[in-house]
Amino acid sequence: MTASTSAAQTTQATQRLSIEAPAKFNVFLSVASPARADGYHDIASLVVPLTLHDTLTVETGLEQAEALCFGCTDPSLETPDNLVVKAANRFLADLEKTHPTLHAHPMTLHLTKRIPTQAGLGGGSTDAAATLIALNLLHGDPFSHADLLAIGAALGADVPCCLAGGLVWMEGRGERITPVSLDPDAFEALSATPLLLVKPPSAMATAEAYTLLDAKLNAKPDTARPFLRPPPFDPQHPPKVWPDWDSLLHNDFHNPVFAHLDDLRTLARVCTEVGLARYQLSGSGSAVVIFLDETQAEAQTTALTHHLKQAVGHTFAQWFLCPVHPAP
Repeated sequence: MTASTSAAQTTQATQRLSIEAPAKFNVFLSVASPARADGYHDIASLVVPLTLHDTLTVETGLEQAEALCFGCTDPSLETPDNLVVKAANRFLADLEKTHPTLHAHPMTLHLTKRIPTQAGLGGGSTDAAATLIALNLLHGDPFSHADLLAIGAALGADVPCCLAGGLVWMEGRGERITPVSLDPDAFEALSATPLLLVKPPSAMATAEAYTLLDAKLNAKPDTARPFLRPPPFDPQHPPKVWPDWDSLLHNDFHNPVFAHLDDLRTLARVCTEVGLARYQLSGSGSAVVIFLDETQAEAQTTALTHHLKQAVGHTFAQWFLCPVHPAP
């Protein structure tokens, strides 16, 4: 995941800044079980940003009664618990504590929401990262990148990954990150793969997904696994040629979440019927990334949507054709 500046306009009285906040896909995700003493699970994951993104726009210098106003294209997300609001409040609190001579600007934040929620795509985390980046820019970069990573880790396990941007290897709760630098040819091969993102009607809360995974791993004494599956390659020394996807794809949540959700079992059956054998749950779900053939992507998408509509009798899901973000 990444958050990059897409536009900025400044006048004497007002400032306006827009930030793209891309969705993420866990190419590889291994989870240690059982949970740690603090209730969290250790994970190991290779994460790539997708072209599907939210857009956060921050404006300062407007006449407003509140120090912080938040709006969203999805009104149901306009709550104090939204990670945009939490990130802004945390940033302002830390700014007051560490830079008392800097005065925070009254601001309006507006989120154009495109990334589905409860989908395993990191939508809330990438929005929080975009908020921290935008506010830091608008206040003259008072915090270093390391400072922002620490603030982000306090907001959510995936936020540091989103702040890092590009291809990232993450460990621990997600707070330990290693940027993965690819050769241009390898990244071109990665970003050229057409991906179809499918978000079925069913949602999957992260806590519920962990409950399903723990139940599966601990069903028998010999299935509990305190150690993580090793990474597909050394994140600090990535291959010069992008590996075959089959050697990379892995997600511990995939089987238990597919077994739990009827929508995903239907999707799996129809994928098999139309010859799409390579697909994987993103994060803890319920979104699924389907790998298409470069020369047949449009035909495969048409066939899949047609067969799904026949199978369930209505439009099955939200669809997004979204390859890996082109900027590493």
